[in-house]
Amino acid sequence: MTCDEVQRDEIVEQYLHDRLSDESRERFEQHYFDCARCFGLLQTYRDLQAELAPMRDEVLPAVPRRHWVLQWAWVPALAVVFLAVGLTLWEGPFGERSGTTDVTQPSGSIEPARPPVQMSPPAVSLADLARVEAPRYTPGRLRGAGDEATARFQDAMTHYERGDYATAIAGLRRAAALDAEAPHIPFFLGISQLMSGQLDAAIASLRQTLALGDSPYIEEARFFLAKAYLRKEDVGAARTELQRTVQLQGAREKEARDVLLQLERVVTLPK
Repeated sequence: MTCDEVQRDEIVEQYLHDRLSDESRERFEQHYFDCARCFGLLQTYRDLQAELAPMRDEVLPAVPRRHWVLQWAWVPALAVVFLAVGLTLWEGPFGERSGTTDVTQPSGSIEPARPPVQMSPPAVSLADLARVEAPRYTPGRLRGAGDEATARFQDAMTHYERGDYATAIAGLRRAAALDAEAPHIPFFLGISQLMSGQLDAAIASLRQTLALGDSPYIEEARFFLAKAYLRKEDVGAARTELQRTVQLQGAREKEARDVLLQLERVVTLPK
């Protein structure tokens, strides 16, 4: 996909309103991750939507529920108008003004209108993107329940739930030594190591979870693996794991997409 196609076919608007086919959506995402111009255009449109969203609370309560759709329909259209005006005045999301017109005002006339101010996106750092909250543990029926490995695991998870990751790590290591084929053990071991700042150990444990094959922990392991790489400032590896998380189309898909978008603001990634 090219920038000309994006502009000609109004791809950004269709993308934000979820009107693209799966194939077109994937092609656009592959394009804007490597195109600063189209990424900036997408972010500008998102910012406009965010600015207009609070108006909904003022508009909708004043009309019957059955008319909400009609009353709210003008907002996306207004966003398009604002965006068109902004792009006319500016060469691009990261460009300079295209120029100004010198207008001579008669004496005593009102002050000429000031040129619009380009708003910068909020500052985001790698440290911000690397922040992580430990996933909650939900006890369930485990393979081999009642054996020593399971008992060790469950005991370790009581410390995990309290935020005592150092004690949890010790218990999870003992459980892993007793059962090397259980994916939940290296997964929560990796999370505990990540929360304790043991980044290399966390990466090894999460990769072990993936190496064990298909399991309920695949998507989570990839997402938190990306977080570990972000903490190490290994942007390329983090980006790869985030893209793989998106491809799984699970519960972490949206969060992974958001991190990828913000990552483009922080650094210029290698092509």
